[in-house]
Amino acid sequence: MAIPLHYETRYEWSGDDNKGTLSIEGMADIQLGGAEDEGLLDPEHMLLGATEACHFNTFMAIAKNSKVKILKYSSTSMGDLSFTKGQGYQFQKIVVKPVITVREADLERAKRVLEKAHAACLISRSLNCECEMEVEWVTQ
Repeated sequence: MAIPLHYETRYEWSGDDNKGTLSIEGMADIQLGGAEDEGLLDPEHMLLGATEACHFNTFMAIAKNSKVKILKYSSTSMGDLSFTKGQGYQFQKIVVKPVITVREADLERAKRVLEKAHAACLISRSLNCECEMEVEWVTQ
């Protein structure tokens, strides 16, 4: 993988309210809408999902390099959006809540891996808001 990486997307408005199509070469198009458009993804949920997925991908890459076996991983995320006069709407905070299952013997190492992953996550480091982790550890 050559660094720096370059990413491109294309967005085309449908002519109907906030609805449009996001295209990424080599992938299926994604139909998007605004927060009020039921059944369509909106940018706010995509931002939460990107943050959540980036934390997972970073965690798993570091875990693999550290030889820490992850038995199971799932997560949810939430974001607090607020309005600030003079600045408009902004996320004030995003919280990623993973539930991670590891062997008892790997727990402390897995916790260190997660701390590293949280600090290294590209998306959360690129955000203009606080990003927190609330982890539930399960051991076997």
